[in-house]
Amino acid sequence: MLERFSKLNAPDIGAGGGYHACRFAECATHVFAVEPAPRMLRQLYSRVAGGPAANISILAAGAEDV
Repeated sequence: MLERFSKLNAPDIGAGGGYHACRFAECATHVFAVEPAPRMLRQLYSRVAGGPAANISILAAGAEDV
């Protein structure tokens, strides 16, 4: 499944704690992780900071704002 994101910019709308954003980042050129909930954003920031993925941008917003 991840091969679909190879060389693409991938959105992760409702990124939650960031599990899928980090997986997408393994193949995608860049991942835009969008999450509105403060509690989930804390988990997302923590997961991204603790991993090797430098190609993830976190957007603190809801899907309707993107």
